[in-house]
This record gives sequence, C-alpha cells and structure tokens, in this order.
Amino acid sequence: MRALILVLAAVVIGLATLIITTESSPLPSGPVFDATRLIRDARTGERVTYRDETGRLLSYTVEMAVPGALDREPAIHLLVSLQDAQGKPVPFGTAKYEHRPARHGLFPLMAPTDPGGLDRLWVWTRIRREQITHRGRDLQAWRVDLIDPALPPENDADHVVAWLDPSVPVFGLVRWQREGVTWNLESWEPKS
Repeated sequence: MRALILVLAAVVIGLATLIITTESSPLPSGPVFDATRLIRDARTGERVTYRDETGRLLSYTVEMAVPGALDREPAIHLLVSLQDAQGKPVPFGTAKYEHRPARHGLFPLMAPTDPGGLDRLWVWTRIRREQITHRGRDLQAWRVDLIDPALPPENDADHVVAWLDPSVPVFGLVRWQREGVTWNLESWEPKS
C-alpha cells in the first residue's frame, strides 16, 4: 500500500511539474498605454504649441491644476490661444476653460463652451504603437484612432488620428489629424 501511495504521489508531482513547465508562455510584456499620464497629470506651468501646414499656431497653457479631494473632482484650468501664420491672434481664438477629466474625458482639444471647438468625449477606436518621424528623429508613439462625434460620419470625416507620447506636457500630443488638417508639436515647456 505504501508503495502505491509513493507511486501515485510521484505521478501527481510529475504531472504538476509537466503542467507548470509546459504552461503557456508568460504574460505578455512590453509597452503599456498609460492614459492617466496624459491630461490627468497636467501641472501648473505646462505649455505646448502646435503648428498646422498653413502656419497657424495653437497653444495650450495649464494655468492651474487643482488636484482632486474628497469634496471635489480634479480640474485643470487651461488657456487656449490660436494665432494665424503671421503670429497675430485669431478673433475668438483665445479661450479659458476648466477641464474636468471625469466629465470631459482624457482627450480634449479646445474649450467645451465653444460649439465649434474640439473638446468632446471622443470615441477611442484603436490604440497601437507606431513609429513616426518628428523633427527629423524617429519616435515610437502611441497612435490612437478616434471618432469625433461632432463631425459628420460621411466618408469617415469623423475619423481623427492622434500620435501621443506621455512625456509631452498637457495632452501628450505629438501630432494629430482632423478634417484633413495635421497639427504638429512645435514646442513645449515642461511643468514648473
């Protein structure tokens, strides 16, 4: 009887070893898209400027970042300014607003009070790594395909593509394309 128990114990240990050693490959590892490092980690003093193909400049400045607490949700006070190719402010191109990530999402682009603006709860349809060239250098960025619900859905006109890198202040945006216009990161000032 003792011999049978020893044989069965050896079989159980052998099977357990076989299962453990032939288990499927370990969990996949690699880069992880951390959306919380986009607008949610914005700090007072951060500033980014983007330029489109026509030379227009679009700047975002974090005037104040208010952390969340038991009695309030986090908020980021942003100043948005748009200038023409000659560097002159565009009429109605400056706006101040309070971005609340819990209400406005992670990917705002302009004041929610502006009906023609870009700040909405966009639908994120696909996220993947993609190598892009930025300022003559290769950059591994996160490509995010989105749908802007404010744009007409005909012919994929509502489709927006953004390339993100969490090291870029404010939104993490390196480049984005919307309605046939591409905006590229021109400059940034990190958090103070």
